[in-house]
Amino acid sequence: MNKAMKRTICVAFVLILALALVACGAPADALTGTTWKLTGGEAMGMEMGESDVESLVGTMTLSFQKGGKVTVDLNGQKASSKYSVDGDTVTITDPTGTMTAKFSGTEMRLDQEQEGVTVTLIFTKQ
Repeated sequence: MNKAMKRTICVAFVLILALALVACGAPADALTGTTWKLTGGEAMGMEMGESDVESLVGTMTLSFQKGGKVTVDLNGQKASSKYSVDGDTVTITDPTGTMTAKFSGTEMRLDQEQEGVTVTLIFTKQ
């Protein structure tokens, strides 16, 4: 992977994470009591493992709590947001847009388009 591609992927990941930190939504119960760790990603046809993601953006976990509250921990800095769930889809909405993730079993995949590039963040249930 060349420097330009790494930079583009890094910028996309950072933009997605910034949106997640300020997100809000309606209360939900399907994810209550679960914690999910960022363990991989995909962008521009390339897959990244946990160590690749950590080298680009650091560590990130999502902890879902009662009342539709989610705590985002990005490199030790925590922020609270709201979320809503419909079936196997969790939705995070803020004034700049909406992000959705699909979850099944122990995997959650959050897709986001940034500057024409679709980036998928892959979380694993802990």
